[in-house]
Amino acid sequence: MKSKLSPTKQRELSPGKRGFFTLLMLLFPVIILLLFEFTLRLFGYGDRLSLVMKRNIAGKEFYSINREVGRRYVAQPGAIVPEPADDTFEIKKSKNTKRIFCLGESTMAGFPYEFHATAPSFLRDRLKILLPQYNVEVVNVGLSAVGTYVVQDLLEELLSYEPDLFIVYVGHNEFYGVYGVGS
Repeated sequence: MKSKLSPTKQRELSPGKRGFFTLLMLLFPVIILLLFEFTLRLFGYGDRLSLVMKRNIAGKEFYSINREVGRRYVAQPGAIVPEPADDTFEIKKSKNTKRIFCLGESTMAGFPYEFHATAPSFLRDRLKILLPQYNVEVVNVGLSAVGTYVVQDLLEELLSYEPDLFIVYVGHNEFYGVYGVGS
């Protein structure tokens, strides 16, 4: 005897619905990753490796070069991470301020003399004598063991801080510096 119940037939989806579900299936992992990234950023997870950060000095806020920014480019465990000088500059640039950013490799950073005998500090001292009518800010963003790729990345970030001049001194680390062909 045959059953009155017939096997269920699978309904065919219209081409529009099939396309929608296919697109949804392909986008689902991307949506999950974006939600995960947004949640992590919302709660402040991860390192703060921006080049410039705010710093409070004697009750007044300044911008300061982040000493940890070298970790952007040197991430392997046990590696010596280069650190820039923690030079500061005013958040609100006045009309009589001249802001100069000095970018480069170890020579610009002051190696081997550390932060006391750098090209930017000599330039700052001379410009303050030669241009007493201006508030001269010479900011040292030199970072040892880097090449032009890193300097370009830092320069692009500094464009939003109203520079009057960039001084760039590079070339020694193009082979063996960070992201150099020999690194």
